[in-house]
Amino acid sequence: MPDSILPAINLNRLGYFYAAVRCGSQAAAARELGLAPSSVSEQIKRLEEELEVRLFEKRADGTGLTDAGLSCFEHASSIFSAGHRLVQSFKSNPPERLLVRIGIASTVSRSYATEMFMPLFEREHLHAQLTHADHHLLLQRLRIGEIDMALLDARPPKSDQDRIVSRVASRPKLVVVGTPERVQPLTPTPDSLDGRPFFHLSGFSALRRKVDLFLHEVGVLPDVVAESDDLDVVREAAVRNYGFAALPRHFVEGDLRQGKLAVLFELPLDVEIHLAHFDDELPEMIREAIELLVQVEGDDGDDDGDDDGDDGDDGDDDG
Repeated sequence: MPDSILPAINLNRLGYFYAAVRCGSQAAAARELGLAPSSVSEQIKRLEEELEVRLFEKRADGTGLTDAGLSCFEHASSIFSAGHRLVQSFKSNPPERLLVRIGIASTVSRSYATEMFMPLFEREHLHAQLTHADHHLLLQRLRIGEIDMALLDARPPKSDQDRIVSRVASRPKLVVVGTPERVQPLTPTPDSLDGRPFFHLSGFSALRRKVDLFLHEVGVLPDVVAESDDLDVVREAAVRNYGFAALPRHFVEGDLRQGKLAVLFELPLDVEIHLAHFDDELPEMIREAIELLVQVEGDDGDDDGDDDGDDGDDGDDDG
């Protein structure tokens, strides 16, 4: 067999790197793969030597991908996505079922996403596949065709190269909540939050930036005791009385009814959840799925991709 048609790279090592990025860390990838962390770390180090590049770098907020690492991940995603489709093509799913691959941002509540996608589960000709990841990773996976659409907490950037468009799926109301014993003694105004313990979303979240901007404008500075990129973690922290939190009202409606949480005040913010996809010749059933999912109050949901809000730079480093 001629050397020219053999793989030019060790795919096992590439797979370990791909798993580390997908799982969020080398340690998490090792747990997922059932390997020792040192094994994954060593294979990624050898991949770096093979490619003669650094794939990861230390940052103030942790470890992140270098430009070469990001490029390597895009190529790896394309390779393993193609492999996944190859395997799926030989499996026993009825051929008339269309696989619809949907990514959900970790800052979009799972309960909301579940309710939103229920109509897809009722379509016999559709096979919905849902995955969770952070905003930037979902955009990368959307660009390389690993997913068909993404549910995001911010409008994605648009460029001639990307051709990613989005439609508003919902406009949730944000409320600051805490346990009743925290809320009841206070005046229901933003000033009451000043200096109080606050459990916040992580910095990359568009919701986080909107809340921070509002609090800055009104001169209120809560005591941010912890943060997470997962709405469910933030909600649980508020229920357990670790502090206040800003969350979509529909997400905590059950806790409000049960008396686990109470509303301190509603945030006067325009928040949107976006359903993003490529502006290409989509298969008819994918278009059907998009139309089925987009439900906008007082709006037809069409969006030309231009940003008129304060989250227009969200994901600029992805473009």
